[in-house]
Amino acid sequence: MTSITDDADHVVSNDSMEAGLTAGEGVYRADCGSIVVPPSLCEPPSHRCSCCRAVLRARGKRVLEIQARQCDSRSWLVRFLRRCG
Repeated sequence: MTSITDDADHVVSNDSMEAGLTAGEGVYRADCGSIVVPPSLCEPPSHRCSCCRAVLRARGKRVLEIQARQCDSRSWLVRFLRRCG
């Protein structure tokens, strides 16, 4: 979501979007912590916020690490069950 305060596109989670809509103030909290004041919806996208991009990268790395651990644990379990069966 683009913010008119810094003219950058920010990542706003669904929870933050819902909180902003519920508050009825027209502002939202981005994942990087910035307060987003959106412009008219017909405004074209702007440059991406580098802090939001870093947050997304870190989140993606954590997800990949968790998935890798789950795959490792499943493969261990499969090997164990094959030996026992």
